[in-house]
Amino acid sequence: MIVSISIVLIVNLGFWLFYRKRHKKDKGFVFAYYHLSYRRRFKRNLWTMPVIILSIVVVYIVDFLPPWFKHGFLVAASIITVVELVYNYRKAKQEEHNTSE
Repeated sequence: MIVSISIVLIVNLGFWLFYRKRHKKDKGFVFAYYHLSYRRRFKRNLWTMPVIILSIVVVYIVDFLPPWFKHGFLVAASIITVVELVYNYRKAKQEEHNTSE
């Protein structure tokens, strides 16, 4: 499990470093999350809401997980999702304001 988490973190860091100074795409399909504009990131977050809700339901249905893990997962997933949505929405509005000037 530690190896899997390490690989995910390394790949995310690589994508972030590669795309941080590049022009962000606002149209068309883009696989890399870091290559999206904030408006598109916000939309992608909205699209993934059903997946997040489904994962929370699955965690609650599974019997072998302890209750503290189920509640912690619910709280963590909810907080992270809301914070990410608010952050991307605000940055999208700021980006929109800066380009209109």
